[in-house]
Amino acid sequence: MDNLHWGPGWTQRPTFLDDVAAAVSSEAWVTEWQYREVRPMLARRAQAMIWLDYSVPRRMYWVTRRTLTRRTTRQPIWDSGLREAPLRSIFTEKDHIIRWSWRTRRSLDQLPQVIEREYPHLLLYRFTSPRETQRWLRTMDRAV
Repeated sequence: MDNLHWGPGWTQRPTFLDDVAAAVSSEAWVTEWQYREVRPMLARRAQAMIWLDYSVPRRMYWVTRRTLTRRTTRQPIWDSGLREAPLRSIFTEKDHIIRWSWRTRRSLDQLPQVIEREYPHLLLYRFTSPRETQRWLRTMDRAV
């Protein structure tokens, strides 16, 4: 989803909405639940949602590790070629990914109620640990 959203200079691509519409019009797809403006479009076509509701420390560790790795290796992010900002920007940029992750860490706490109220057709699978997720994925392997 980020690859569809972000263009040069960390600006929204003008084709974002059309690209999401094209992606979800295909027979099968998997995406993230991140950009509010496209959530209704995603929900209309989705059958199920998998919520990785892991602990805040685990999520913060992963986002910090990923950010530090991308910054130190200068690894491009997505197809756009964007790169992580300098590490000092965590102190100066309100929306630095680590600060943003901390600020929004509880933004999905009410997700089950939102799904039940606004998208009752969606099956919601909630997993609170990687072990729990792996166990469920193994049952899917056997089902296929």
